[in-house]
Amino acid sequence: MKIDDRSGKVIDNTTKDFYGFDSSLNGEIFLGIDEEDGGVYTRFNYTLDDLKSSKYNEIDQMLFTRQELPVIVSGVQYHGGYVSALKLDSEYRLAERIGVTEVIFTDTHNDEHVLSLVDANTVITEVSKKYRSDFLHKQKLVRLAQSAQDKTELDAIAW
Repeated sequence: MKIDDRSGKVIDNTTKDFYGFDSSLNGEIFLGIDEEDGGVYTRFNYTLDDLKSSKYNEIDQMLFTRQELPVIVSGVQYHGGYVSALKLDSEYRLAERIGVTEVIFTDTHNDEHVLSLVDANTVITEVSKKYRSDFLHKQKLVRLAQSAQDKTELDAIAW
């Protein structure tokens, strides 16, 4: 830790870690004192890998948010996303296996819709296509984040 000789205040809060490398709590670097209100300014010293990890989480959250959006088929709003596509497809396969010609799907308002297998397949296809499109876009953004060389490139990545 370094202390300013004139003011007696801490000017660098880094310490040595177990291995003798500079370290500080939570990656903070002390920047100084704001004389007007006595507040202490610190900034986090994030590495590019830290920033990339944060961007990956942000991209995952964007996909999760997109999956929550409904998919409209023939004027009806069905739940979107991977899990919805799997559930609809499972219901379709079960109906097909036991020889039933119709299925009952519920929409985002929990209203039931009796659909022929052909119409049910259309709903499944649209929900699956939407999820797949969002997932592939997410993967593209992850690859962009992986190849980013600095914070500016990472900040430019948006859905």
